[in-house]
Amino acid sequence: KYLMQNKKLSGKAKLSFVYQEEALGIAHSIAICKHLVKNEPFVVALPDLPTIAKVPVIKQLIRLFEKEKGKAHFVSFDKFSSESLHLYGECLVKPKGAGILEIIHFCKKVNGENRPHHYGNGLRMSGRFVFTPKIFSIIDKLLKEQVEEVSDRSALRAAMADGQQIFGYVISGHTYDTGYPSGYVRANTAFFKKLLAKKVLT
Repeated sequence: KYLMQNKKLSGKAKLSFVYQEEALGIAHSIAICKHLVKNEPFVVALPDLPTIAKVPVIKQLIRLFEKEKGKAHFVSFDKFSSESLHLYGECLVKPKGAGILEIIHFCKKVNGENRPHHYGNGLRMSGRFVFTPKIFSIIDKLLKEQVEEVSDRSALRAAMADGQQIFGYVISGHTYDTGYPSGYVRANTAFFKKLLAKKVLT
């Protein structure tokens, strides 16, 4: 409703809404937007992981995507506070230079005390993606095979097994996690200060 009533935003962009009737995972929500995306590359931004950056994170990813001539999926990475470690699955990655990461393995969510030591680099997927249309065939296959929800991580893991190229990128900026109380407060404080700095609030 907020977006529909925001005339400033609606005047700059065409807004379409698709509703996920069941909680079947992020990959499922991507699949039901296929008719809007058609056969074009597209961006996914998870709203519970807002970012503050001089250059918008999505723009950073798109630049890399274009540099690779649209042949690979790109996933944003950032460091998160240790108090939120238990909320995430991590990825085994290897730096390639200039912030680009070679993703060796997409790992399942692991509780802190059982976390393998070699996943302790502190970098985690941070909720921004650029996908090629090839991801749709992967998601469709997973949805047919699985009864439970299909996550973004499981779709990327299957895409990698299918031979599709996937790169990570350590963003220039900061990601805030609103998925737990103190993280939500931290995010609101950061964005409030940003608005004050711009003198948007009086």
